[in-house]
Amino acid sequence: MGEAVDGGPPGRLGRLDAYRCRLNEDLTQVLGLLADGVLEPQIAARFPLSDTAAALALAESRTVAGKVVVLPDARMS
Repeated sequence: MGEAVDGGPPGRLGRLDAYRCRLNEDLTQVLGLLADGVLEPQIAARFPLSDTAAALALAESRTVAGKVVVLPDARMS
């Protein structure tokens, strides 16, 4: 394998580095939009960790629009 044209690592390693760089840029932008309130996550239900079975049953039922979130019991109060 020869050296990459852009001076970066050749082959698969170079593609992996490029992917990680794009992923970091994309996540930074999305998290910024979340922080600014431009994006709002669609949360259908919140369950305490002790009720994970019910949360899983609801998520698997495919009857809700949005995410089913499981939180530590202390955060539910």
